[in-house]
Formats: sequence, structure tokens, C-alpha cells
Amino acid sequence: MMASLEDQLLKSMVEQADEAFLIYNIPEGRFIFANRAFESITRKSREQLLNEPSSMIEVIHPEDQELAKKRFMQLLRKRTSTLLDFRIVRPDEMERWVRLKVYPIVREHKVVFLMGIMDDDTARKASILNMQKINAWKDSTLEILAHDLRGPMSIVKMLS
Repeated sequence: MMASLEDQLLKSMVEQADEAFLIYNIPEGRFIFANRAFESITRKSREQLLNEPSSMIEVIHPEDQELAKKRFMQLLRKRTSTLLDFRIVRPDEMERWVRLKVYPIVREHKVVFLMGIMDDDTARKASILNMQKINAWKDSTLEILAHDLRGPMSIVKMLS
């Protein structure tokens, strides 16, 4: 059977995307698709992912694995799409934040496929953490300033 033009264009777009597109077959317990971006995000080969599905768990940071498993189990029960944020550890020991949008494909009231779009979210997370540090510094500075101004303001009130 020949693929339609739309199928060819869609496949071409997915292969050129910066986001990793993943498809997991639940009854077979294996990934059936991963595009090239998976390799650039995780630094793991997609062939390894397709041949060894458990290698996906190994990519997830050890501190985030339990939470990720729990969220996937919730997704299977609720059968609704979900957004996951977690850290991965690349083979070079570099930690990265990823954002994974997961869409369940339901057939006969059972989730049979999970389709996911994974994006490297490290830059956004770093910006948020930086903004939180700046905000904490600002709050601390304002507290010190308010405390230091209370003394002179009390003297001015007493003199007036």
C-alpha cells in the first residue's frame, strides 16, 4: 500500500522537528516510533529505545522516576492527556529538564497506545529558577530596608 502525500509530509515534518515524537504500544510493551529529536534531547539512540523499552526509565533522573511512573499510571486510569515535567540524565551525566505531553489512544475502553511529544525545557526551567532567586533577593532586601526605616520613622514620630 502506497503512503498518501499527507502521510509522507507528516512523516517528513516529524523527522525534522526539534521535539521528540514517541509512540508506545501498551499491549506489546514496546516503543514503535521515535524520531531523530529523541537522540538530540536524550543523547540515547532511538534504536536502543525501540529494542529496549526499559531504557526510557533509565533516562529519567532517579529522583523523578517514581513520580513519572505514578503520573503514567494515573494517565492510564483517567485516559486523558497529561503534561509531565521531569529531569533526564544524559550518558555524559548532564542533567536536562524535559516537558512531555502524553496523549492516550483509547480503543474499546482501553488505552492501547501512548503518543508523546518531548521537548527540552532546560532553558525555561533555568529562567524560572533564576527569577525565583532574584525575587527572593528582592524580598529580603525590602525586609531589611523596612526594618532599617522603622527606627528613624519612630524617632520622627516622637519628635513631632
